[in-house]
Order: sequence, then structure tokens, then C-alpha cells
Amino acid sequence: KHFVDVFFSTYKRLPVFHRECGDKLIRNAGWFESVVGHRFFYEDWNHLDQKRRDHAFRAHLNAHGQGPAAQICFSVLVQARRLLDARGLRHVRFVNTVHDSLVAEVPQSVNVVNVVEIMQEATALTYEWVKQWLIVPLVMEYKVGESWGSLEDYKL
Repeated sequence: KHFVDVFFSTYKRLPVFHRECGDKLIRNAGWFESVVGHRFFYEDWNHLDQKRRDHAFRAHLNAHGQGPAAQICFSVLVQARRLLDARGLRHVRFVNTVHDSLVAEVPQSVNVVNVVEIMQEATALTYEWVKQWLIVPLVMEYKVGESWGSLEDYKL
């Protein structure tokens, strides 16, 4: 409780955001549409069991933040795949995504520079689509390494 109180006192708009999200969930009878058009449905939004209502509310809150981030990430992925294929880099594979992160396997390290440039281009293409909804810049950070444990920041 103390952590939450300190967190909310530090980020004063969050309680308002939470309240607005909850109001929207109730007003829409358990669904909402993200800024990129994805519809989320929460069956338990008005369940008799408070724990199930609370869970639906937390999932709804999470979807407001991480849902669009994941959708933006997938757009970058699709744009990058098209660009990679068009430029003869079909051997570069995307092996994982987590919310707002992409993991690519680049078998030939000499191609890392090209892949990063393509990711920048894919990000710019995606930004053109989402800039009307964003109040912050869309920024990609890069790490390169032989394995998860060896990743190091890649400077552009």
C-alpha cells in the first residue's frame, strides 16, 4: 500500500487515468477500443465476485498501456519484414516479441548495421501511422550480442 501511495503521489495523473479507465469500462459495458482500433472485451467487468471485477479492471488498465505498445511493435515488425525481404535479407529472423520489444536473429554480424537501418526505417513508417495518437516520440533502442547475457547497447 505504501509503495502504491508513493507511486501515485509521484505520478499525479495516474489515479485520474485509472478512474477514467474504470468509468470507460463501465460506460462501454465491458469493452474498449485502443487507439489503433483493437477491441478488447472483458466478460467479468460487472461480475458479482469483486475479485473477478478487479481482475477485469486490472486487465483493462494494462491493455490501455501495453496493448497499443504491442500493436505498434507488431507494425514495426511487419514493416521491417517487408523491407528486409525486399533488400535480400530473408535470413534475418524475428524470434521473439514482448510488449514493446523485438528480438531479431542476424546470422551474419556484418548485416547488423543494415538491419538497424531497416528497423529505423520501419519505425519511421509506423510512426507516420500512430503519430496522431502519441504525445511522446517513438524511439527504438538497440542491443547487440551473441546471446541474451552478452547484449550491449548499440549506438547509432
